[in-house]
Amino acid sequence: MNDKIISTSPQINTFSFNSSEIRVIVINGIEHFVAKDIAELLSYKRPADAVSQHCKRAVDFEIGKIPNANFSSKARLIKLIPESDVWRLIIKSRLPEAEKIEKWIMEEVLPQIRKTGSYSLQKTEKLDFEEIQKTLNFGEKVLETLNSKNVFEKIQLDNLVKTQNGISILETLKINFDNLLFLPTELGKFLGISPIEMNQNLREKGLQIKTDGVWKLTEKGKKFGVDVSETFPQIKWKIEALFL
Repeated sequence: MNDKIISTSPQINTFSFNSSEIRVIVINGIEHFVAKDIAELLSYKRPADAVSQHCKRAVDFEIGKIPNANFSSKARLIKLIPESDVWRLIIKSRLPEAEKIEKWIMEEVLPQIRKTGSYSLQKTEKLDFEEIQKTLNFGEKVLETLNSKNVFEKIQLDNLVKTQNGISILETLKINFDNLLFLPTELGKFLGISPIEMNQNLREKGLQIKTDGVWKLTEKGKKFGVDVSETFPQIKWKIEALFL
């Protein structure tokens, strides 16, 4: 995608990880990351190619509209990506520190940006939490906005709200998805990656190992996966395996 976005008052935030800087620009209440910064932080050899191949919602923004921006490039446009594309780049990265970067963005960068205002989601109306709490049950109102979303997105939102407010919507409403199990093919679709990449992701998390060409659950993996082998080896997973 190569659309343009329009904003009258973008705000730029700069963060440093091991001497590498990333810039986050808040546009209309939504966080957009400078794509080149994230790709370089994750040590992609060809940052532009990585963004083109892995990011689904990259957009162009006019540099001149960013106050106090310090871009060395003479280009008129800068390519930005939303949070969902940041996770895609992290998952695809082979950098050993990718998991630390993911934790840093989730636990430090995003909370720092959002601590003075409500969070927002890509292509959704920004939620006014104070108003919601005054008029309706907090959890029910948020879930209403997600009634067309899948399980992965509901849990993703719940994690974001916990980071921002310390409240779990799903726990408050006594909702869980423990009875739902997914094949690696299905989990991969949530993240936009192939079954092979999903199995590799589960292996890197220490949830499964491959023995004689067959995936087996580790002790850690038994908390999140179930061996449903009948005629051939097969493991199904709880959705929580994606968020470890």
